[in-house]
Parts: sequence; C-alpha cells; structure tokens
Amino acid sequence: SDFAVCPQKEWLVVVLLVVYLTVTVIILLNLLIAIFNNTYISVQQESTRLWRFQRYRLVTDYMKKTVVPHPFAWISYLLRPVCDRCKRKPNATSPLCVPRTEADPSRLQDAIVLESQALERMFQLKEEQKKD
Repeated sequence: SDFAVCPQKEWLVVVLLVVYLTVTVIILLNLLIAIFNNTYISVQQESTRLWRFQRYRLVTDYMKKTVVPHPFAWISYLLRPVCDRCKRKPNATSPLCVPRTEADPSRLQDAIVLESQALERMFQLKEEQKKD
C-alpha cells in the first residue's frame, strides 16, 4: 500500500488527445491538398506545352503541303525551288510566287493575346459544360 495508484482515466488527457488528433488531421489534409494542387499545376503546364508543340508541328506540316489539287501537285513541287529563291530575295518579284514579309511585332503580340483569350474562353466553356 506504499505505492500510489495511477489514475485510470483523466478527462484532461482525453481532451488533449482529441485536440491533438483533430489538428493533426487538419494539417495532413491541407498538406495533401497542396500536393495535389502542385501535381495538377505541373501536369497542366506540361499538357499546354505539348499541345503547343503539336499545334506547331501541324502548322508546319500544312505549310509544307501544296495548295494545288493532287493531280497537279507535281507542278508545285517543280516550282518550289523558284519560290524559295523568291522568298530569300525581298526585292525580287515573280509571277510564280509572292515573297514573304516579316511579321510586325506589335501585330504578333496582338495575335498572341487574342489566342490566349480564345483559349481561356474555350476552357471556360468546357468547364461550364462539365457542370451541366
């Protein structure tokens, strides 16, 4: 009987345990949301980069193709070296081709802004369709 008996239950211990576990769950849930958000952002950036690259490849493929219908395409392939030479000489005029002009940087920036606005509108419409 010299030994003191340990209390079996204390209400303060239970309250502190509940508070500790609640705070721990909230912190871990916030950490999980932050990890998912980071993963989503990196996947979104990568998908945007890949989409732009594929669009670039599509545009370059179309630029390499001829606009002449298929039975007469061989004519455009024969005239391609002449047109390429015209494109290299800015002052040369030829009835076979029109030389390319350099893009105006301000118009190029406007085109980029318009394209980004159109993309954002497209994504908004997709989100609205998902909600419906």
